[in-house]
Amino acid sequence: MLIVSLNVVSQDDINLVGIWQNMPVMASGWSDNYQFFEDGRCIHNYNQMNCADSLISELGFYQFKKNKLILKFHTLNFLKGGQLVPATASCGGDFELIDATETSKVIFKKVKFRIEPVATIDEDFPDRESIMLNNDQYWKMVNNPNEYY
Repeated sequence: MLIVSLNVVSQDDINLVGIWQNMPVMASGWSDNYQFFEDGRCIHNYNQMNCADSLISELGFYQFKKNKLILKFHTLNFLKGGQLVPATASCGGDFELIDATETSKVIFKKVKFRIEPVATIDEDFPDRESIMLNNDQYWKMVNNPNEYY
C-alpha cells in the first residue's frame, strides 16, 4: 500500500461525518474508532476486541480550529469492578473482564489532531477514504455514524 499525504486540513476539504476506524477491515468487532455526527457530536469507542479493557467510550464534541481538529470529551463510559478470567470469546488477548458494571463519569478531556486526508493505493480497499490523525491512519468504514453496534 502506498500512502501519499495531500496536505489539506480544512473542514471543507474533509467530510468527517461517519465512522472512522484504525483498521481498514472489520474483524470480530470494532477496533478503536471515532463516530463523527453532522451536529458536531463525536464518540471515541475503544477497541471491542480487547476484552480485558474496562474503557468503553468517550462522548463529546468536535470542531475545526486553526486547521486542527479539536475534540472535547465530557463523559467517559467504562466498566467498574468485575474480574479478569481466561478469554472464552473472540478476544484480542488472553483475558476478558466479566461481571463488571457499566458506568460513566464526567471528564474534561481535550484532544488536538493535525488532520490530513491520504490517497491510498490498495487493491483490497480502492474506494475506502482514509485520513491521518496526527500519525495514526483511520479508514472511513461507514458514512452514517449511527451504524455503530
